Amino acid sequence: ALPIYNVTRFHSDEVTEKIEVLIKKNTYDFVILDSLYATTYLSSIRKYFTGKIYLRSHNCEAQIWFDLAKNEQNIPKSIYFKKLANDLHIYESTILNKLDGVFAISQEDQEAFMKTNTEAKVCVIPVHLESNDQDEFKIEKGKIFHVGNMDWVPNREAVERLVKLFHESIHSDDQLKLSLVGKNIEKHYKS
Repeated sequence: ALPIYNVTRFHSDEVTEKIEVLIKKNTYDFVILDSLYATTYLSSIRKYFTGKIYLRSHNCEAQIWFDLAKNEQNIPKSIYFKKLANDLHIYESTILNKLDGVFAISQEDQEAFMKTNTEAKVCVIPVHLESNDQDEFKIEKGKIFHVGNMDWVPNREAVERLVKLFHESIHSDDQLKLSLVGKNIEKHYKS
């Protein structure tokens, strides 16, 4: 598959060595790669593992970059984002055919993956509640924890929504606690 910055920046030779040691030492029924970016280790895993390998995809990554390019006001940045999106789309289309299956988190992502003409089976395993009524998402009690790099627009959007839901629910439970951890958390979230 095409080596591109979007993906290769997540690759570590140290992690590759640890993966190879674990696969040689242990027996596994299957392997799940927990994001497109983990597919940088696919060839290393295939060297020593003949079982099924699946991708649990958080998003159609190329689509996120196409959206970023479309919404970017700075023309040179927009052109660069579009190039990254195109490269990532080619990578996604190629790598999906090297997997035994894909677990998409939404119907929309499943449909987007199917448009890549992948031969891998794609099924939806949602990680959210389906509802059109925001009142159904009231948090009853407990602790909520979010870890994410806030330089990434989808993480910022998720935290903004989570904070809004948290503030709507806090009135009903004084014991509710929200913890946000990650790179570049904005100061107004710290308290």
